[in-house]
Amino acid sequence: MLQRKIKNRTLEQFHEELQRTQDRVPKHDVTIKLGDMNAKLGKEKLFSQVVGRHTLHDISNENGETLANYAISNVMFLISTGFQHRNMHTGTWISADHQTINQIDHVMVRKGKLRLIHDVRRKGGYNCDSDHLLVQIKIKQKLIPVKNRQIQKYKCDRQLINQKEKINKYQENLQSKLQEIEEETDINQDRQNLKQATLEVGTEFRLSEDVRNAICWWDGECGRATREKNEARGKCIMRETRTNLNIYQQKRIKANRNCRRKKKEWIERKIIELNETNRKRDKRKVYKDVRNLSNVATLVCRHKTATYILSEQEQTSERGQQYFKELLNPETERINT
Repeated sequence: MLQRKIKNRTLEQFHEELQRTQDRVPKHDVTIKLGDMNAKLGKEKLFSQVVGRHTLHDISNENGETLANYAISNVMFLISTGFQHRNMHTGTWISADHQTINQIDHVMVRKGKLRLIHDVRRKGGYNCDSDHLLVQIKIKQKLIPVKNRQIQKYKCDRQLINQKEKINKYQENLQSKLQEIEEETDINQDRQNLKQATLEVGTEFRLSEDVRNAICWWDGECGRATREKNEARGKCIMRETRTNLNIYQQKRIKANRNCRRKKKEWIERKIIELNETNRKRDKRKVYKDVRNLSNVATLVCRHKTATYILSEQEQTSERGQQYFKELLNPETERINT
């Protein structure tokens, strides 16, 4: 009973915060809300103004009623129930025994913008590694062209820049390129030629998209485990037997454990490198490495004495509390010292 009260209170707080956020959005903006609502929407006449005829369920549950009332108060429509599809293309959640399919992931849009959404349906064939299924939304929106576009910036590979042989080769290529260019009487054209020659010669120093977007801890072992998992899932979809399902679950557990282990080992190596860099007083590299670690959902920070890096969750939380106490109460800290 107590857990139910806590759950209801949390849900009320979420809807209050969602309503405050909705009130701050301008009325002329396109507002689309989507996600796991955990709400079954039925075909009751009471909610016919916000729920379409092609919903998978006949009776709404408690979350469905709350969601429908929210849509009514904000003049929105649950467009995910407005398109006719087969049941297998409408359900978005499947139970562990693969016997029950529910439509609990929904898409809402303002009633004045319904024409933007052309279709909402379940998209099969993709392995999301979840009991929820992928939902595809087709949106047609006219975009306003931007005239003043920013120049595309490229990142350079710093390892190549630090190599003396590469620098010498770059200087030779740039010198020969400049000699080929004829002198212009127009200074603007001369500047444009110089810029073009510099960019063309420096292409070998650019960091490729594959390198920039690569996962640092991902290797061949992770790739093989993931491919085996996807192959097992494909067999399970083609022929859903107990044997194929057990094989897929084993491959899935193996792949997830392998990825977590590789990521943990990489983080531990980076923390050791961070401590070594911190001892050398290379502040710029320390800041860059800490920022990169933060991008992989790992919280790290320096100790108060700046002698080593903290990586444990309890240590970083304690250091954060200590830092903000000193920041917000400087006079108290001065008296204590």
